[in-house]
Amino acid sequence: MDKEVVHFGKALAVRQTYLCGKHFSNHKDVAMPAPTSHPVTHGSPDHQVTPDGQTDASGAGDPFLVLTEADVSELVAARDAVRRASLPLLGVGRADFPLPTLGPRLARLADQLDADHGHHVVRGIPVHRLSEADLRLVFWGLGRHLGVPVSQDSLGRHIRPADTSRTDFHSGGSDVTALLVRDEGRIISLADTRRVVDEVVLRHPYLAVRLFDAFHHDRMGEDLPGEKPYRSMPLACRYDGRLNVRYDRRAIESAQRLTHVPPLAPADVALLDLVDETAASPARRHDLELRAGDLLLVNNYEVLHRHGGSTGTVGLEPLRLWLALRHGRALPAAFTWRTPAYGETGGRGGVAPRDVVDPTHRRTAQVGTRS
Repeated sequence: MDKEVVHFGKALAVRQTYLCGKHFSNHKDVAMPAPTSHPVTHGSPDHQVTPDGQTDASGAGDPFLVLTEADVSELVAARDAVRRASLPLLGVGRADFPLPTLGPRLARLADQLDADHGHHVVRGIPVHRLSEADLRLVFWGLGRHLGVPVSQDSLGRHIRPADTSRTDFHSGGSDVTALLVRDEGRIISLADTRRVVDEVVLRHPYLAVRLFDAFHHDRMGEDLPGEKPYRSMPLACRYDGRLNVRYDRRAIESAQRLTHVPPLAPADVALLDLVDETAASPARRHDLELRAGDLLLVNNYEVLHRHGGSTGTVGLEPLRLWLALRHGRALPAAFTWRTPAYGETGGRGGVAPRDVVDPTHRRTAQVGTRS
């Protein structure tokens, strides 16, 4: 291996260790990380076994959970239970949206999403049999069984149409991005962050060091009076033995308009260009064609995603949820932020909603702890 790369590997290991809060006493003792040691998330063997024992019949190696008619009946029954209780959408918890057999499988899927796979697809949600309001309710109910939905904008809105104009690879704003497809042939491209970082390290090691430096990100109006309108965080960090990536070039470039945010250095721009180029290369990306009723779940620390249009008639935008996992990975302070009025997420995404549902003003059809 080239001596320059070896030298950089040791420096990179030191930088990763330091930025994640694990101090060291002797730089010479820090082992160099193997540049290609990470498993390939999207190169899984064909016919991947899914949580319910089914396989991906497409042979593409993508992990799938295909809903049965019994599962769909549970979704419809849960919808009916919420309607009878006259609950507002944001007031619906797991107990209010009962999924006796599907719910535990979704919980296991959420654990696997953070432990084994960077993405997962739930197939067979009956989008064409539900009204718009019922579809949002079912989407919300599924999200409550998978994790904790968090807000996506300064108004605290939780369910949004996905911004399909985003053809750049990026991370979502919490642990998981959930995209519910409502038309046929929707293309979403995925890129494994570990493979992207490995490639950046091998091609330009001294640029790659900057992945672990802080970049300023525009908060897009989510800041409250007295708070900074931007967040400072590294693009990547290794913590508790895992590599974590948060990458959103649009937010970084938008922050350049803000007072007190220093201009990007030429090397910073070169790094962002390299990340974009690497993620978009055919050797690094995985183009996933989805059908109506597919729910794509993306682990935002493991996978970058972008929208690639549709192979069919352009129809409705996918619906999007951001989810914090209940048993998600340990994260360094640099990757979280204080949300005093939003404690359930542990600072893993979202802000306190501006249109808050008062939990004391609710009618429920059953007694149980909301979560």
